[in-house]
Amino acid sequence: MKYIEFKSLKYNLLSYISRYFRSRVWEESLSAIKGRYSNIADKFNDIDE
Repeated sequence: MKYIEFKSLKYNLLSYISRYFRSRVWEESLSAIKGRYSNIADKFNDIDE
């Protein structure tokens, strides 16, 4: 019985860690995309001027 509980605890921990890293990567890639788009927008603004 103890082994099964430990196994499920380990699985929950791994899923939590993977979820955390996925959200972190998602936020970082999102901010990178936003930065890229703002750079492109700045270039277009320079062309307009």
